[in-house]
Amino acid sequence: TTSTDLSQGMAYALEQYGEDLDSDGEVTVQILNMSYNPSSDSQSFQIAQSGALNGELQNDRCYLFITDDYRFEELDKRGLFAAQPGLDDHDGKGLQLNDTQFMTALSDYLQSIGLSGRNIPTLWMSCRVPPEQNTTGYTHYQQAADLLQQIRRQG
Repeated sequence: TTSTDLSQGMAYALEQYGEDLDSDGEVTVQILNMSYNPSSDSQSFQIAQSGALNGELQNDRCYLFITDDYRFEELDKRGLFAAQPGLDDHDGKGLQLNDTQFMTALSDYLQSIGLSGRNIPTLWMSCRVPPEQNTTGYTHYQQAADLLQQIRRQG
């Protein structure tokens, strides 16, 4: 399973939670894949991915994160994630996705393209801490937090 396959599968799984904003009958989900494998990817690739993430953190749109264990810990050490009501893991900052409808949809997508969903690592969904002075950022944060809660409630 490649990171591109996972990204496409995540977009597919998130579509069920989105809304059609322009009445064209489609829900558009944008996934920014900034993943890397610290044990196999080159240092220059890791630096490039970290730079891309830092760039995204400067805007007001990037508030929902799906990470594996390694990236969750790395980003949480930077103080990136906000605690959410109803979450027990990682001091309330992460929703483990493995036993959710989201993960079922992701696995179904991977199987539909001929890949097994068994190689998916433990995934966490988290929300970035909102900048208090930025009302646009807070609106995007609230949308991300609402989506995370919807996935949590559906199990």
